[in-house]
Amino acid sequence: MKSIKIIMISLVITIIFLSLISCEKGRVDVNPPTVSLLSTPPSKTGTSTVVFEWKGEDDTTPATEIRYYFSVSAVKERNKECIYSATNSSATSVSYHFPSGGKYRFEISAKDTKGNISKPLSYDFTIDLTPPSTPEGFMVSYDRNEGRINMKWEAVSDEDLAHYKVYRSIDNEKFECIGITSDTHFEDLPSTNHIFVYKVSAVDDVGNESAFSKPIEENLIDVSPPRILYARFPKFANKTNVDVVLGIMDNIDRDKNIEVFYRLDSGSEYSTLLKRLSFQNLHNGKHTVEIWLRDSSGNTSPHYEYSFMIDTKKPTTVKNLSATYDVDNEDVVLKWDEAKDTDSGLEGYNVYGKIIGEKEWQKFNVSPIKSTHFKVPGIGDGEVYQFAIAGVDKAGNEGIMSSPSLMFGGKLEQIREHEIEGINENAELSDTTLPYRMKGVIRLKEGQFLQIDPGVHIIFEKGARIILNGGILKIGSLGSSDVVEIEGKASSPEICGENDSALWFKNVKLSSIGLRMNDSKCILDNVQISNGYIEMNEDKKVSINSMCMNGSSLHISNCQDVNIEDMEISSAPSLGMIVSRSNLRIEGLKIKGTNEGIEVKELSKVEITDVDIKNVKNFADVSELSSLSITNGRIQINENGISIKNTSKVQVRNIQLSGGTIGIKASGDSSVSLSANTTISSFITALSIFDSNLMLNGVNIVKSKTGILLRNSYNSLKNVRLVNNTIAIDTDDIPDLLKEKNELHFSNNEEDILH
Repeated sequence: MKSIKIIMISLVITIIFLSLISCEKGRVDVNPPTVSLLSTPPSKTGTSTVVFEWKGEDDTTPATEIRYYFSVSAVKERNKECIYSATNSSATSVSYHFPSGGKYRFEISAKDTKGNISKPLSYDFTIDLTPPSTPEGFMVSYDRNEGRINMKWEAVSDEDLAHYKVYRSIDNEKFECIGITSDTHFEDLPSTNHIFVYKVSAVDDVGNESAFSKPIEENLIDVSPPRILYARFPKFANKTNVDVVLGIMDNIDRDKNIEVFYRLDSGSEYSTLLKRLSFQNLHNGKHTVEIWLRDSSGNTSPHYEYSFMIDTKKPTTVKNLSATYDVDNEDVVLKWDEAKDTDSGLEGYNVYGKIIGEKEWQKFNVSPIKSTHFKVPGIGDGEVYQFAIAGVDKAGNEGIMSSPSLMFGGKLEQIREHEIEGINENAELSDTTLPYRMKGVIRLKEGQFLQIDPGVHIIFEKGARIILNGGILKIGSLGSSDVVEIEGKASSPEICGENDSALWFKNVKLSSIGLRMNDSKCILDNVQISNGYIEMNEDKKVSINSMCMNGSSLHISNCQDVNIEDMEISSAPSLGMIVSRSNLRIEGLKIKGTNEGIEVKELSKVEITDVDIKNVKNFADVSELSSLSITNGRIQINENGISIKNTSKVQVRNIQLSGGTIGIKASGDSSVSLSANTTISSFITALSIFDSNLMLNGVNIVKSKTGILLRNSYNSLKNVRLVNNTIAIDTDDIPDLLKEKNELHFSNNEEDILH
């Protein structure tokens, strides 16, 4: 029985269990899953890509089988616009990139396997991609005393501003942030000898950074001074104007925007932005230039000092050139006396030579010869050579060529007869016991050579002439002081050189003789001429050294290279000198006791240095597009000094001009330039300028009835002193006269300006 009870109890328990199971299987699942956000962006972010992470839970559905519905919507005013969505997704995270900022909402729901869907879970957030405003008014300054760089800028008005970031670049390297501040100023303590560049930006509360304050180039800070790499000063210069090229280095400015300060000979201070300095009208002698630099950042360099010498004076002319011919070796040994140079010093000599008849001189040396002798090889028999020496100083000035020495490479026939009617060969007149008498016309054909030795006396009889038709005439010798005397006893005796002839006179006295040269070459050294004349026309090259003309005149026309040293003209019958269509240089000119001195006309150019003019009625007349330059000396005249007309030019420097009626008279669109302590005194009218240009610089006008008479003229008057004149200036244009460009100083005049 007991076993039956046990069986019955077990059966009841089983029936109850099965009943319970049956009830459970018939129950319906209506509970939705839950979803929670594990990771969200900040409610306000400056990041355009955001990430959401979540997890779902359900009482019956495993997590891996839960599905999700989620979306991203742009919230605009009272509505929203879905921009991204997903359905029935098993993903538990999403990353989304927003192309623009704004307000957004993320919503998500979970669904279990029974189809139960949770209520949407939403999350609102804002994406801010707009940077704050760029800081304005960014300024950088360097306090050199404190060694501190100060920055400041204007405040940004954006409400979401968080702070400012300051960046720095050193020596053009990458920018690095050196500070964060909520102020509108910042300080930095830089090291020296670097380039610093700064910029600033604004940052909002989500990290958006504005554009930089202003162009980087405007915020450079340079604490290193510029320096001079080189200054190309000449050690010696043979011009009064010197240009200097500077090589400049600076960290940021390099060679631009560097201000160059300079001072010449402890004088006034000047500045320029150019890298070429120009010094004008320098006097001979040593000069010192002090130069310093300042860059655009205000850095100043040390002072640099440079010295150089101006030497415009030529070495003295070489004297006593002799030539000895070696028949066996066919070469010539040249010897000469030493030249002198008192300024930069003598560097050496240039040796020139040519065969007579050639047009150009040949220089035998490459660099200046240091000694006073030179051997010229290869001189052939029967050829006539001409040699000349010129000294060269260290400034590059070449002295006037010496009186050429002629060398005939062959034999000369000595003529002993004292009555000469013709010469057929290369000949020499050497007898000094009796005079030679020239009769008729003596012709020297091309290349034919006639030498007249020192001490010889020649008389031209009636109708006598020497005509060189390409021939060579050598009178006198360098090695002797004996004078060759040539006189004319009848009317119009002449020595005439034509067709590329060569004439060389040394220690020659001409009396009642005319010297006429056409298309020839001529050298006159220590020549005296009385009661005669010299005419030069289309001559290739003329060199005159120490000439005295008494009762004679000199006419030069169509000559492009005439050099005269030490010339004296006295008692000329009319004009002492006429120059037309020629270039003439005279160093040392004396004129006395003549009515008319010089006439310069027809496109001529005359340069005269060191003048001494006394007891001359009218000194110079310049016309027809010609120019006359006079430097150093004195001119004392009885009536008129210099007359300029017809678009001509006169330049006067360091001259004392005194005398009679009019000192300088200009008309016809001409130009007058006076400078370098020139003084004009004791005239009825010192300067009479009509329809012309007048330029004065450092000029004194004294003791004249009218100092300057101006009519319809342009003037530039610098540092002009008018003293003790009756009327200092008589002008038709006072406003032009009193412009700032003019500097006039009046003293003790009865009337300063008459209008």
